Amino acid sequence: MRNLFLFYFLLFTNLVFAQKNVVKGRTIYLPFENPTYTFGLGYERLLNEKLSVQLLYNSTRFTPGFDAKTTESQGFIPEVRYYFGKKEDIRMKAFVAGFVEAIKIKKFGGMPDGNPDYQFIETNGNLISMGVLIGKNYSIGKHFLLDMYIGYRYKIFNYTNTFKDSNGDYYYMDFNDNSSGIRMGMNLGFLF
Repeated sequence: MRNLFLFYFLLFTNLVFAQKNVVKGRTIYLPFENPTYTFGLGYERLLNEKLSVQLLYNSTRFTPGFDAKTTESQGFIPEVRYYFGKKEDIRMKAFVAGFVEAIKIKKFGGMPDGNPDYQFIETNGNLISMGVLIGKNYSIGKHFLLDMYIGYRYKIFNYTNTFKDSNGDYYYMDFNDNSSGIRMGMNLGFLF
């Protein structure tokens, strides 16, 4: 009797939580002289058929040219999504989402700026942004989906540039800035 109860409990638990979790991510690696990559990993939990919460971790490294500065960033993005439509399966639904992004940024390397008085060493800082996305999930088989999105974000920067002068002394310049931009992307998800 106890085994039968355990079987029904496990079956009921699986039915209640079936198809409400999505593990998603992406990995792109380009082996240039200065390797470029983007890596993302996230988890989305459906609260009901219209609403979900999500947390993503992103890490990128990018050098836009042979003599340009390399930018590395990593951070977390919590997100709340509202799904449209009457279909129960989120693998084919459109959504609107609100998000907050908290990222640490570092820039280094590149060619000298041509100023004999100082040499750029690195930039370290933080980026906080918030915004709204629109997107759609596309079904790829029974358990997989492609998650595509684009939207607006307002960015707040806080960073410090480190320089070395011709005497070998280091000095620092702090900057605060803000700007508008877009956030867009694509992730492959596994629904279970």
